[in-house]
Amino acid sequence: MEADVCPEYCRCIDEPDLWKIFNIGCTRRVDLTPLLNDLAMKEPELTELVVKGTGIQRIPSAVCGLQELLFLNFDNNSLIEVDPLCIRSMPRLRQASFKYNMISYIQDLTFAKGEFLETLDMSNNQIRSVGDNAFPNSSRKLIAITLDNNQLTALGSWPLWGKADKSHTRIELQNNAIENITSEVFPSNYQCGRISG
Repeated sequence: MEADVCPEYCRCIDEPDLWKIFNIGCTRRVDLTPLLNDLAMKEPELTELVVKGTGIQRIPSAVCGLQELLFLNFDNNSLIEVDPLCIRSMPRLRQASFKYNMISYIQDLTFAKGEFLETLDMSNNQIRSVGDNAFPNSSRKLIAITLDNNQLTALGSWPLWGKADKSHTRIELQNNAIENITSEVFPSNYQCGRISG
C-alpha cells in the first residue's frame, strides 16, 4: 500500500518485505473503512496489523478476512466489542491486543478457537463480565490473559481453570472490583500458577 493513501491525521507504515506488516496510528477519529478494505484486498497475506487512535468502534469486516494474521493490535480506539466470528476467521492469530477501548463484555467463544493464541491483552477497558467459554480450552500455547484495569466483580468458570495443562497461563486481574475468589472458580485439581489482582 502506498503511504499517500493514508488518511489525514494518520501515519501509515507499510513493511511488506519483512513480515507483511501494516501500522496505522491516528491523532483524530478517522473513518478507516476504505483504507482497510483496500488493504485486505491488496495484502491478503498480511501477518501483522496495528490500528491505533482512530476512534473505530468495531473491527471492520475487511480485517476479519485476513486469515494469515499472527499479530492484531487495536489499542487506543473506541471499540465496544470484539466480534467472535471475526476472531475465529483468523486461525493463526498468536497475539491480540485491545487495550484502552470501551469494551464492556467478552462474548462466549470470542477467543475459543484460538489454538495458536499466546497472549491476549484487554486491559484498560470497561469489562464487567466474560462469557464462560470466551477463551481457548485446548491451547497449550496460551501464556497470558491481561484483564487489568477493568470492572470485573467476579470470575466465571472459564474452561482454562480446570485444565492441568493450563497451569502455566498467567491471568492478570489488577485493579478490578473482585472481592474474593471462591473454590468454585478453581477446581481442586487446578494448580494455580499466577493470578495477579
